[in-house]
Amino acid sequence: EITELKSLLDATIIKTEKDFTDGKFQTYKPITTSTRFEINNIESGIQFNNYHEGLHLGYIFSLRKFV
Repeated sequence: EITELKSLLDATIIKTEKDFTDGKFQTYKPITTSTRFEINNIESGIQFNNYHEGLHLGYIFSLRKFV
């Protein structure tokens, strides 16, 4: 299962990089997240995604202490 998950994550990164390079993120509907982060373009979307994934990682590390 871990190998499959890693493969899916790698494929997602490769697809996102290709779409970014191909200019598929030109049209972007601006939004403000519940944490008041404004996402106006793909660059701010990627920044927020990194923050969001960091939250997941923090929860995972906290849960590991209980296992």
